[in-house]
Formats: sequence, structure tokens, C-alpha cells
Amino acid sequence: DLGDLYTGTFPSRGVGFVKAALKVRGVQREVQLYFPQKKVSSPPLLIACHGTGGTGEDGVWDIAANEVADNEGIIVASPQARAMPKGDWDQHQGGEVFFETHPSLEVESNNDLQLVAAIIAEAQRAYGVDPRRVYIAGFSNGAFFAQFAALRLRDRIAAFASSAGGLVRCGDTSDCSFTGSATSCEALAKEPGYCSCQGDEKPGPIPESGRKPAAWIAHAADDGTVSPYYSCELAARLKTLGYPLKVELRASGSHSSPPSMMVRAWAFLKEHTLH
Repeated sequence: DLGDLYTGTFPSRGVGFVKAALKVRGVQREVQLYFPQKKVSSPPLLIACHGTGGTGEDGVWDIAANEVADNEGIIVASPQARAMPKGDWDQHQGGEVFFETHPSLEVESNNDLQLVAAIIAEAQRAYGVDPRRVYIAGFSNGAFFAQFAALRLRDRIAAFASSAGGLVRCGDTSDCSFTGSATSCEALAKEPGYCSCQGDEKPGPIPESGRKPAAWIAHAADDGTVSPYYSCELAARLKTLGYPLKVELRASGSHSSPPSMMVRAWAFLKEHTLH
């Protein structure tokens, strides 16, 4: 029931960036909206998630969400993460700005998941976005959160795109420092220093049954901040469980998204809807 989830409204549709805010279960939250010039009936919604210390606008630029929005008439909503009181498994310290994931797994207790649910509901009310075509994507910490939200809210999100994220079973992301040069997970796994971790699945457990959102996963093999090992671990786990999946590894690029990321990802994501 979303009846008491949030208060506030999104502004009238414009062009380009427009700031908005919703109060979600009593917490004031900021959202950066991006509207393309092109208007389509019942547009898709893309929720774009920034990396550690980022802003709503960063969430859009990090994954080139504006490019796919302008091409396809997609409305983009980019939530602003909060300064969190305690650090977590993703190399964070208390006071840093990042999205909340493991161990706060339930929508009822996680204000960031609640914010995503509120964004979806309000975008449907304000702009008539197609509830079958809601997608989420992000870079780095935003990639982890996009994956987390898509799997926790899989009745509302059709598919997700992840850049420099993955599945972490190490204690935290810094526990694996592997970098390589190959452009497939099979080849990377044969390179020296490839990691092997066993532990809780972070940012959250991968559901083994029920609806399985499609996943588009990108990573640079030479990423020294978040190891490409984690994206390969995510891909392997999703493949084993039968999730629709596409992986794009590139030899270089360090800790960044591929150029025109969401244009590339959209070719895959648009084939997947809720019904």
C-alpha cells in the first residue's frame, strides 16, 4: 500500500533538468528530473543512480541517461542519496553520501527503497509513465543500488543496468583488488590474481524464484576501484538462475561507464517489460 508512503508532488513537465522533492515516510528527499524535448505517449521511466558522494545530476551524466532520454522520449528521475551515519561494505565511512543496501534489505525499513517506490508512483501520477516500462540504472555505488532496488522491487521495475558494480561476497569491495585486460569473464577468470570470495550476497540476495528482472552489466577490466571480478560474479549468478542477461566488458576505462552507456543498454533493456 503506497497510500502513506510519501507526500509532495512532481512539478509540471519541462525540458532538461528540473529539481523536485518528496517527503518519504517523513524524510525529505531530493530528486533530479530530466525531461527530453521529445514527448511520447506513456513514456518509459528511467531511475538513474549516482555513485558515492554524487548528486542527482551526476546520476544522469554518469550513465549518459540524458542521451537515451533525448533519443527515445524517456523521462529520467535521479534520486539524491543521503549522508549515512555509519559506513558499509562498499568502502564507505560514516558521513559519506551513498545509497543504503545490505543489511537493510526490507522496503519497510529502507528509506532509499521507499524513495524509489515513491518516484515510480509519483511519475505515473504526474507524467503518465508506462508502469510496464520502469527501469533503473547506475554507476559504482549507484550500480549496486540499482541492482538492489530492481531485485527488491521486482514487481515494479522491469530491468536494470549496472556500470562498475556487481555481486560482492567478500567482506567489502576493497577485499578484491583484481584487475585484468580480457573482455570476457571466462578469460578474466584465467588471469593472475582473480579473486574467490564466499559470504553474504551484497548489495542484497539474488532471488532464486519468482520474477527475474533483466540485467545489462558493464565493467572495465582495469577498474582498480571496484574489481571487474564482482560484475563477473553477478553475471555468473544471474545466468545460473535463468535471468535475462547481457554483459559488456571492455579492456580499459578504469572506474567509469562506457561512452553513451544507456544508449547501448537501452537496446537490450527495451525488450523487457513487466508484462
